[in-house]
Amino acid sequence: MASGPGSRCRSMGNNITKVCKNVWRREREGLKTEVAQIGSPPCTYTPHTPHTHTEPAFARRDYLGVHTQKQAGQSWVGLHVPVGRFRAFEIHELGRLAEQYSGGEMRLTVEQNVIFPNVKDEEVAALLADPFVAGGRFKVNPGK
Repeated sequence: MASGPGSRCRSMGNNITKVCKNVWRREREGLKTEVAQIGSPPCTYTPHTPHTHTEPAFARRDYLGVHTQKQAGQSWVGLHVPVGRFRAFEIHELGRLAEQYSGGEMRLTVEQNVIFPNVKDEEVAALLADPFVAGGRFKVNPGK
């Protein structure tokens, strides 16, 4: 059996592809002829330039705690949900809090925390003093 770059293509018989034709041509004419036709060596190495684009620092959105809204007299309250996991009774309690304090509206953040929008400023203290919030595992300021 023949050896060399074209030996793989010789075993294909009459089914010679374009790649095999190039291998045969290189074998016949030599690499110097191909370089002369192209103008530069086919496998030149150009060193990789270091990546100069830097991402801006991620500004973490602070959803937890009490925040004033644009609407006068209203705030929104963000609760931390540990690991983003709810139990069935906790969902019911969160629904009760939403009905009682934020007009039935409750939102989930991308971090899987809970936001109660449209809470009247006079009712914020009552929401924070609710036994589910004050003594439960959902905290307004976790770790503090």
